[in-house]
Amino acid sequence: MKKVLLLMLAVSAVAFASTETRLNAGYDFARELRGNNVVKKTWMKNGISLGAEQLFQNDKTLSFGAGAEYKSSHHSRSIVSRTGNNKLYKTTNVYGIGKYNVVKKDDGSNPLYVVGRLGYGFAGTSKALKDEGIDADGGLYWGAGVGTEIGKVNVEALYESNNLRFRDDTGKKDRSNQGSVGVRVGYTLGKSKKAPKYNYVPAPKPVEKPAPVVEEPVEIPEPSKFGVLPFACDLGNSVCTIKGFKVDGRTPVKDEEITSIRKITETINQFAEGGSIELVGHTDSTGSAKYNLKLSQERAENLAKLLRENGLSDKITIDRVLFYGEEFPIDTNATPEGRYNNRRVDLFFKNVDFSNVKLENGN
Repeated sequence: MKKVLLLMLAVSAVAFASTETRLNAGYDFARELRGNNVVKKTWMKNGISLGAEQLFQNDKTLSFGAGAEYKSSHHSRSIVSRTGNNKLYKTTNVYGIGKYNVVKKDDGSNPLYVVGRLGYGFAGTSKALKDEGIDADGGLYWGAGVGTEIGKVNVEALYESNNLRFRDDTGKKDRSNQGSVGVRVGYTLGKSKKAPKYNYVPAPKPVEKPAPVVEEPVEIPEPSKFGVLPFACDLGNSVCTIKGFKVDGRTPVKDEEITSIRKITETINQFAEGGSIELVGHTDSTGSAKYNLKLSQERAENLAKLLRENGLSDKITIDRVLFYGEEFPIDTNATPEGRYNNRRVDLFFKNVDFSNVKLENGN
């Protein structure tokens, strides 16, 4: 029992760094101990299993995790034989998880996936077996199956294999294997990364000013004395807006938006001695609110990477990355043009000097 508690504690500790925590309960319809001479080949009684798992990036096509599971029989914490009703051993499995989501939906559910387990099965000898002079020990554990996941509930059909080692009081050793077939039902306690509470005012939609009727001669500084930012920026509010995202896009795909990113990094590197940038991701109303929240996070995080990849100086820090999904539109979601404008990332500049910077239209 001490081993079980320690294992569960270790698995629980991993939960603080994981994406999702899942609690499982299951039932094995068939258990067979085979290939052993110390404890003869026999069918075991059906029984239940209890466990917990942590999955990382379960919204991706391929995800990984870790888990632990304790097995028992009806009315007993040990694995019990059908013939003679003998209590033989206890098993606790600790394993890594590989999960491939064959079918994914925009709402985050995975209607069909395949899963594999690989780890070590701990075995403890029951009192009845010890009285006969036999000790049991664990070994390699693996499992494979298919499952479906809708919302917070998942169901899996699994085949599992536990390698066991037995030794009697004469010193005779033997290896055997317990195979089992069963189902698992899990409930996910997902840690959704919600945006922090923040008095956020979305960047205003840029409005191009009409050209003056009469142009007065003005003195234009030499190009080396001022920088130019794309028209998508608002110098008064120290914010630039990057659009060009497809409906499910994580990075901008339009050439003019990529050019804007380069101009922003070049100008800031030339005229700013320091400061920070706060990135805020947004989506249109296509898809579920949960999906859009995750999508807006990925857009903001990817844009932060693009700024660095395009040469943003280390003097400029990324203050934080926020994401609000479809919560703060700047245009209607009823038209393709409006939805395009809402799919964006706002860059808020803090303590960045724009006194020597102008927009492409000269303002």
